[in-house]
Amino acid sequence: MDKYLEIKKLFEKNEDKENAIAMAKYMRNLFDFYGIPTPKRKALYIARLKSFKIIYF
Repeated sequence: MDKYLEIKKLFEKNEDKENAIAMAKYMRNLFDFYGIPTPKRKALYIARLKSFKIIYF
């Protein structure tokens, strides 16, 4: 669970509120978003997984 919280904090730190509003509006406000574009989000996620020494691919 701690690893999940670390990734969540990482995403919150890199949050783009303006983009998050646009993403939520596109999805009819059904979900919350951090506003992080997919390429950047994947790079953050993969880098963090490597630090956990978890093989993702």
